[in-house]
This record gives sequence, structure tokens and C-alpha cells, in this order.
Amino acid sequence: MIVLGVIGAIPLILLTPPFQVPDEIQHFFRAYEISEFRIHAQAQNGVGGDAIPKSMIQLSASLAPLPNGDISYSLPPFPLRTTLSHLSTPLQAGDTAFARFPGSAYYSPIAYLPQALGIAVARALGLGPLYLFYFGRLFNCLSALMLAAWAVYRMPFAKEIVILVGSLPMSLYLFASLSADASVISCALLFTAISISAQSRGEWNRSDLIVLSVTGAILCSLKPVYAPLLIAGLIPGLFRRSEAPGIIRAHVTILLISLGATAAWLISTRSAMTLPHSGANPPLQMHFIASHPAAFVRAIEHTIFPARLFYFFIGSVGILGWANVILQPILVYALPVLSFALVWLLGPNLKARLTVLQSLWYLVLVILSGLLVMTALYVTWCQVGQNRIEGIQGRYFIPTLALAGIAGLRWAPILGPENGKWVALTGLIGIILIQVAATDFTVIQAFRLFSPG
Repeated sequence: MIVLGVIGAIPLILLTPPFQVPDEIQHFFRAYEISEFRIHAQAQNGVGGDAIPKSMIQLSASLAPLPNGDISYSLPPFPLRTTLSHLSTPLQAGDTAFARFPGSAYYSPIAYLPQALGIAVARALGLGPLYLFYFGRLFNCLSALMLAAWAVYRMPFAKEIVILVGSLPMSLYLFASLSADASVISCALLFTAISISAQSRGEWNRSDLIVLSVTGAILCSLKPVYAPLLIAGLIPGLFRRSEAPGIIRAHVTILLISLGATAAWLISTRSAMTLPHSGANPPLQMHFIASHPAAFVRAIEHTIFPARLFYFFIGSVGILGWANVILQPILVYALPVLSFALVWLLGPNLKARLTVLQSLWYLVLVILSGLLVMTALYVTWCQVGQNRIEGIQGRYFIPTLALAGIAGLRWAPILGPENGKWVALTGLIGIILIQVAATDFTVIQAFRLFSPG
């Protein structure tokens, strides 16, 4: 996983133009704030943000065509030579102004420790704002790759699924950015792996509980919608008299620490919380859901019709930039499906490792998390009573894909030779390398990195 991740993600740190990852300007400012040990953001005129060096604000204005990088589908060129010309700009840390970053102001500082450390190192070296940006990306990428590799190492079986999810073009693209999604995806993979490992052993030792509680706290403090993952290890041990007490104690510990830390953080940072969309009204929307549950169900139905489900699928594989760069060639979107089919047909036999109940339990948790994603966006993003849920992107489902894939392997037929597992793994690695090449090609072409500056 480390080798594949380095090949796939490290080049994207430089190839992906600055701020051409969703909300990366806001993540940059939040990470800088934390690098100066300012844990809580401030609010000014009802918008979350903080004092940031003017050179960073000017850099973001120079390199993003429109505020917050919200660009049109007709991408302008982003010549690499032009971008790197900003490396000589000094930071001038004492000359600051208030910068708005409401989308990240309330995010837990734990998820920004790698980026903040990279920025702190660059500051200590006396480097300018663009160097800070790239150092933050590098440290974030290395942290995510190490957590994903740890997940592969700890997964007792079906390691191929963790590799597949961690090496999706979208996963690698986010790993190579300043986005907090890198922590969300890598922590979800590690939590899933250790939870399944402990469940398969029937033993929840102290070190595992510490890691599970920390990764669970990071996950939920950033995206509470992934809380269902916290109870993946309950089944089937909960129904075994000899295992039930230990499993209950372990999960109570994980839930108390993870959700307690999440609640404590959200309460402490509530003053920096602002709505990302002016048309949203969470209290009224929640009242609408409670008063008109059937209308909310219909809104969900209007959201998950087949065409939208296909859009969510390709988004989880990879729609790069600000959801405006389609992978080329278009056949790349079939490669993860081919990878899963290869593992499903030739990979590990999980019929002896997973019960039917366990597989169904995983699928229920994946569906529940998906419903929470839609509910959260309906409450915080959509107008009251809207008949369809807007703002959903495929990348929001990546953290649960490993659990879904493992559940699916339980129903796989076992075909092929004795060494089918190695055939599947070899094929998977080959497909991932093709995906990496296609991703790099797409980024270079879409942003015209080597066009005349």
C-alpha cells in the first residue's frame, strides 16, 4: 500500500494546482491557524474564520480564478511554471487580515495535525506561503498513506479491499491535498481493519481500544455521519454468551470516548459554526422532517434515482478538481469494478470467516451512514421542504466502501486455481497502476499544466 500510495499520491502534490481540491483554501487557512496553536476559530459578522497572513490570502486570490476556487466547468489553464513563480513570495506572518473559512472553522484540530506540522516546519525554515501550502500537502499525504498502510497490515483477511479503496483515484487525490477528507478516509480504513481484526480474534485488547477510540473520535468530530462504523464489531459476538460482555465493554468504551470527544468539541466550537448555504435553516428543516416524514422520504427517493446513483459512483471513483474534472479515458471508471470482480471471483474465501448475519450487519451500517449523509446535507444545505437533497458528492461514501466490499465478499463464489488470491492481488496492483497513470494524465491535460505560462 505504501509503494502504491507513493506512486499514486506523491506526484499529485505538485501536479494538482493549488486550491483545485474542494474547499482547499479553507483547509489551508484552518491548518495555518492550528500551526500557531490557535485551536478555536473566531467569528466575524456571523462567519467563521481567523487572522491569516495577507500573503496567504493574496496567494489564494491569485491562484484560484474565483473566490474559494468555485470555478466553472470550462477550466482555465494552470501552468505549473506560473504556479511555481509564487515560491519567491515571502510570508510576512505579522501582516494579517481576517480570512473567512466557515466550512472548516469548526473542524476538529486533530485532523489537521499533519498539515499544521508541515506548515510549522516550513515557517521555521523561513519559507513563503506557497511552500507552506506544499509542505502541508506533503505531511498530510504521508500521514494518510501510513494510516492506510497500517489498515492493510492489521486487516486479518480481504486486505485487497482496503488496498482497492485506499487506492481509488479520488482517495489518492484527496490524500495529496490539504483536505481533512484524507484523515477521514484513512482513519475509516484503519478503524474498519482493527475492528474486524478484534472481532475475528474475539479479543479487544487495550492497544486496539486506544487506536479505535482515537480514530473514531477523529472520524466523528469531523463527520458524525460515520458514527455507525463505530459499532461494526458488535455482530455476531453480541449473541455469543462467552464473548458478549467483553464486546459490550469494548464498544461502550469506544462510543463514550469517540462520541464524547465529538460532543465536547462541537460544544466548545459552536460559536464558529455558520451555515455554508444562505438558503438553509436547520431548525426549521428538522421541524419539517419531524412534521412531514413522508415528504422527507420522498426527497430521499428523488435523490437516489438510478442516474444520481451512477453520479455518486463515479464521484467515489474520482471526479477531480471542484467536481468538474472527469477522469480520462472514461473507461477508467470501470477499473475499480473490474478490480472488485477480480477479488470477488478469485480472492479470499470469507464464508468461513464471516457469518451471514455479520455481512448483513455491515451492509445495514453502510446504508445507515449513507442515510445520515443525506439527512445532514438536507438539514444544513437545502431549503426547507425541498423535494430533493442537493450537495451530495460521491467522495462522501468512500469511508464506508471497505466495509461494504468486505460484506460483499461473503457472497462470492470461489472459482479459479489454488493460488487465485495471488492472481487477484497481482491483477489488482496492475489495475491500480493503470488508474494512477490515467489520473496523472487527466490532471495534466485538464489543468494544462505544461501550457505556456
